Amino acid sequence: MMTIKEINQNIKNIADAGKTMDSRIQLTTIGMMEHAQMHGDRTAFDRMLAAFPKSGRKQAWIKYVEDHTPYNHNAKEDCFSLPKKNVRSFFIEEAKDCPFWEYTTEKKPEPLNIAKTLAAIFKAMEEGKEVIHANKLLTKEMGELAKKLWEADKQTKKNAAKVVA
Repeated sequence: MMTIKEINQNIKNIADAGKTMDSRIQLTTIGMMEHAQMHGDRTAFDRMLAAFPKSGRKQAWIKYVEDHTPYNHNAKEDCFSLPKKNVRSFFIEEAKDCPFWEYTTEKKPEPLNIAKTLAAIFKAMEEGKEVIHANKLLTKEMGELAKKLWEADKQTKKNAAKVVA
């Protein structure tokens, strides 16, 4: 078991390493933008994607690169490419003014709304869409309860619409 002194030291080390990593990513990203603008070589962005730390804000960084360069991120192939009809250019000075970790904000996790989730499942089933593993998820008892919840939700929405009208 770790002592509180070891825990506190690790927290300090993590904070220091995080600041160093953020600065290193930002500095490297600006360098990649300048290199790509000068030489037309975007491959460093792809290498950075592959090397991005799991605990980093990869999606924020992708948005940052897309908004400050002419490149688009291809999520399927996890790489950047130049659009066929490129009308965007580099915004390196703007990128220098705002580091990637401040460029976007992370969404706070929202609680899971079971009634809404089940309503979406039943709606999909009503529309004839395939719902994978529905038979495992919705046992007979769960299915009856979920259907009651969904019906109650539909009735609540109808009543709300009457009040508004």
